Amino acid sequence: MELTGRAITGGARLLHKSDPRCLIVTGLLFTVSMVVSDNRPLILAVILVCFALLTPNIRLVLMRLVPVNFFMIFLWITLPFTAEDGVSQALTYTLRVNAAAMIFMATIAPMGVYIAGNAMMRMKVPHKLVAVLLLSYRYIFILWEHISTSIRAMSLRKPDNMGVLTQWKSYASIIAATIAEAIRRADRVQQAMLCRGFDGRFPVTRDFRWRLRDTICILLSLLLSATFICAGNI
Repeated sequence: MELTGRAITGGARLLHKSDPRCLIVTGLLFTVSMVVSDNRPLILAVILVCFALLTPNIRLVLMRLVPVNFFMIFLWITLPFTAEDGVSQALTYTLRVNAAAMIFMATIAPMGVYIAGNAMMRMKVPHKLVAVLLLSYRYIFILWEHISTSIRAMSLRKPDNMGVLTQWKSYASIIAATIAEAIRRADRVQQAMLCRGFDGRFPVTRDFRWRLRDTICILLSLLLSATFICAGNI
């Protein structure tokens, strides 16, 4: 889920003149305040504000929200029949998840994963966690391209009368081949990185400047997040 810097307009563009470390902390603060809040009108208001910050890219934002809400379908199928007041709980959880995703798209996603990784290293986040983030982001798309190519090749070669069981067997074979390819690729990447002197840490290639406006932004975020948490539990 990534929106490029060109996709940011209006208030979000002004927001992203701040230090990336400030944006990460701000995004985390607002996300936590939404996750613990039970005030549905407040959560909906935050979602609408994020939509306003990300305009005129509403279509792109909605496309990014589709995978998030796809998993919420299972919650709507099971929770109303397994919990008291299940519909209300499912609605609250859905709003929380969408609010967290919108906050992420408005604050952290536009800076890009590599700038975020540099900022996290400046924040003394464990290097292993940063390495997992950067490598996962880089190679998950390569593996997805491998899966898409295999499925496309299977659809072009399969007979018209292929049964459902045969199709599932074919999908299982694709998944197994993808896992094997991921293991082989991981070994090759590790060997290539070791040959280039990789010691488990990615070098910090960007310099960040913390300004007064970043401090003010953090203080305002703390104040608003505390307000949201208090208002959400009333």
